[in-house]
Amino acid sequence: MNSKEISTNWDKHANKWDFFLLKIFFNIIYRNSIKLIKEHLRGKILDIGCATGNFLSKIQKINKNLDLYGIDSSKKMIDIAKRKFENIKFYNLRAEDIDFPSNYFDIITIIETFHHLQDQNIVLEKISKILKQDGILLISEPNIDNKIINLLVRFFKNFSIEKETKFLTKEEIIKLASNFQLKNIKTTKFLGNIFLLFKKT
Repeated sequence: MNSKEISTNWDKHANKWDFFLLKIFFNIIYRNSIKLIKEHLRGKILDIGCATGNFLSKIQKINKNLDLYGIDSSKKMIDIAKRKFENIKFYNLRAEDIDFPSNYFDIITIIETFHHLQDQNIVLEKISKILKQDGILLISEPNIDNKIINLLVRFFKNFSIEKETKFLTKEEIIKLASNFQLKNIKTTKFLGNIFLLFKKT
């Protein structure tokens, strides 16, 4: 499946993304993510795979002075996000095509999206370039070291939006990130997910 087909696939789900059951699940993930980055909140923040912008909105409620950016490969998701949140900058952009200036962001987040990236190496390389020195990267992913989560992941790979996914273990993500000056400084597990905090060294 090429990138255009994947984006079209996600467009089909855009209008369902704010369905209340999905929002309940993601709100729990967002709360735990915010706990990890709260002490680092400053400057410019980028959310990769921002969908309809709900995570960035929650960050904005904590600090209205932050400069918030979101990207997503789904045009329909971005269109919805722009209608909902006028004071956040949203771009219809694949993570692999990021082209922000070097040393631009203080924090970058990838929440439940890393496994959907077509080229995880390229994305981490670009993140390392656009993240400031001592900047923070948060990656939240299903914990496939958990046997139940692993079974669920295998099941969901039968569906079109999950067929092309590449799930990594905690150790694999840490090792991959270390190739791009990203040092793991904290890891937590919650609700079948792992939350990995990195600092650019």
